[in-house]
Amino acid sequence: MKLATCFRSNRKCHSATCAAASTISRSISAATGCSSPSWKTAAWALSIFPPGVPLGAYVIQRLDGETFRRICMSFDAWVVGFGLSRVLIELELMESPWAYGVLAGTILIDVHWLYIFFTKRLQTAGAPPASAERAA
Repeated sequence: MKLATCFRSNRKCHSATCAAASTISRSISAATGCSSPSWKTAAWALSIFPPGVPLGAYVIQRLDGETFRRICMSFDAWVVGFGLSRVLIELELMESPWAYGVLAGTILIDVHWLYIFFTKRLQTAGAPPASAERAA
């Protein structure tokens, strides 16, 4: 699969997931009567975007694109793990210390995947190019 095709399919998957999460969130808000948005939270979130975009552009110029993507995905996984832990506590499905096991599990899996990714990167970086092997 070409890299561009892979990125397009990831964007479609991400868009579909965000749309589903938004729909579910609106349904829960309407059912619980919590329909008023938190403007303080929205203002705080929007204040992060202006410095975040140029900073991300600067970092991605210095890093390999795949490494940057993996680090961003890692951060996303931690945020989702924390959010799921908090939801489990708020809905009283689990008690506080046990609910953070979801976050801990997410961190353990993520660290394992990052370890595999970076060790494979180091192994391929240290290996001679295929053209050099054929010439010898």
